Amino acid sequence: MIAAIVLINTNQGKTPAVAQALIEMPGVTEAYSVAGPFDLVAIVRVRQHEELASLVTEGIQKVDGIRATQTLIAFRAYSQAILIGCGTSATRKRRADYRPSSPSTAAITVQIATCARKP
Repeated sequence: MIAAIVLINTNQGKTPAVAQALIEMPGVTEAYSVAGPFDLVAIVRVRQHEELASLVTEGIQKVDGIRATQTLIAFRAYSQAILIGCGTSATRKRRADYRPSSPSTAAITVQIATCARKP
C-alpha cells in the first residue's frame, strides 16, 4: 500500500466544498482542514504509484476551488494507531486505548456494521 499526504491550497471560502469532494474520491481516506500555509491535508492510500499519479493529476488537482497542491509520498509509517474498518472508511484508535472490553468497542462495532451494509 502506498501512502501519500497531499497539501492543498484552496480559493477563499472553498475549503469545505473541496474537502467534501476529496473524501468522495476512491483512495482519499481522510481530509483535514488545517492552520498554517495550507488549507487542507488529504491522506491518500493506493496500491500502485500509477494510481497515485492519476488520482492527484486527474482527480484532486481538477477539483473546483483548489489553487495548488504539494504531494508527499510516505516511505515508511510510524504509528501508534491501528486501523479498524473496511474500504476507505475506517476508525482509528490509539493502540494503548484499544481494549476489546472497553466502551470504545461499541463505536468500533457500529463502524464495522456500517461498512458491512455499504453496497
